[in-house]
Amino acid sequence: MKENTELQERLAVNAMARLPRVTRHMWLQLDHYMDSRGIAPSYRYLAGRSGCSLGWVSAHLHRLEQEGIVKRFAGNRRAIRLLLRYPLPDSVPASSMLPMDLPAQSFLPENSPMGHARALLTHASLPVPTQRVWYHLDGFMEQYGIAPTYRELGELCERAPCSVRLPIKYLQIVRVIQRAYNRPRAIRLLLRYPEHLRDLPFPPCEDGDSGPGNSISFA
Repeated sequence: MKENTELQERLAVNAMARLPRVTRHMWLQLDHYMDSRGIAPSYRYLAGRSGCSLGWVSAHLHRLEQEGIVKRFAGNRRAIRLLLRYPLPDSVPASSMLPMDLPAQSFLPENSPMGHARALLTHASLPVPTQRVWYHLDGFMEQYGIAPTYRELGELCERAPCSVRLPIKYLQIVRVIQRAYNRPRAIRLLLRYPEHLRDLPFPPCEDGDSGPGNSISFA
């Protein structure tokens, strides 16, 4: 799914501030599900993930439709088009309602089966320093609901902030992350770090092993 344009992102932030908590949860779940699977989820899925009863799903979707966030088509409950993506955390002013008021696990759902297979293949193709950046990026976003700054990511990797820039660009090239704007926290994580690899230690890496043409090491 394409990111919002800057105008759409401003509209999304304004709409988010007007929505009740459960309706915002439903918008977030729609965004994640449709981005990863290409179709809208079932009403039962939305009810379970948004914390409402099955009978209230239609009412929340109607509110999202009134705000110009979704468009529904008659005859099929899954016939939903998402007109506005859920805003990135970096777009939301500190005075507004933040996505961080959502549970961290709902902000970063696990990979779909196809996404898990792609994450494993991608992980195997990455040099160790880039794997390390992906690992810490995933962990930070799961805990706090927003992407870390270069300084925060550098501290996690025990390296200078400037040393994470090339691995971030490499993660973008291989479609692990997506950057929408030129702001440090404007990052969407398209693939979670493979779950069964999260507890494994990183092997040592040599200088220059940070991606094609790079000469940066994190080991």
